[in-house]
Amino acid sequence: MKDKFSYFDLLAYFAPGVFLLWAAQQSLRFVGLSSYFQMENWAYESVVGIVLAFVVGQLISARGRTRFETRSKWQRKSVFAEGLISENYLLKDRHVCGLLMCPEPRRVQLVEMAMLHCDLSAQDAAKLDGWVNDLDAAQETSHRLYRPLLTLLTDKSIGEKAHSMNLRYVFFRNLNVAAAYGALLFFLAAVFNAISGVPITDARTILPSLLAILSVVTSIVARIEAIHSGLNHVREVFDSAHNFFAHTQ
Repeated sequence: MKDKFSYFDLLAYFAPGVFLLWAAQQSLRFVGLSSYFQMENWAYESVVGIVLAFVVGQLISARGRTRFETRSKWQRKSVFAEGLISENYLLKDRHVCGLLMCPEPRRVQLVEMAMLHCDLSAQDAAKLDGWVNDLDAAQETSHRLYRPLLTLLTDKSIGEKAHSMNLRYVFFRNLNVAAAYGALLFFLAAVFNAISGVPITDARTILPSLLAILSVVTSIVARIEAIHSGLNHVREVFDSAHNFFAHTQ
């Protein structure tokens, strides 16, 4: 578990943190301010950079959760404004972010599994079918089934793909935020140089502009991958649990 935890930290927090710090460093370099933040001791600078990258990664992750998962009237529309994938997965013919959550034949099998092994009542199962009449109750039911099944997979040390998909989801969610902020930094550097009279053909204007575009594309791709990874994670949780119960009967 220690190796998995370290790997999770490295991919989910450290990598996006490094990316954003690199974007900040390069942006300062383009505007001629990087020398003010350099240290004479490279070893000390490396240690500080590693720690700072991890801290920045944690802040990025917090922002990522808000960006993807928070639903409130004070928050701009989040990626999962229609509800988390786990809240919608067992709802009949439910689409989130343009994706069908669960094909009907498989959904029926999973609902039957939940009624047999997870104490899902017929009344709650009916809520999943008629979610249009009470979306909040149906979403609560779907998510209530997901949570103990995820715990079951962890306790039984099964569903490795489900855990891998969750790691991919967190990584791409955080990368989406880091790349978006990186794009903003590169854009500001390009605008600053343009206002300062740097020719548009100068590398100090062209390079940050190109990096801003590349960061925007990265952010878009990361958003798409995060959505698909989240769906695959929830799918694997339910499918692994279904297979587990089928083999223990």
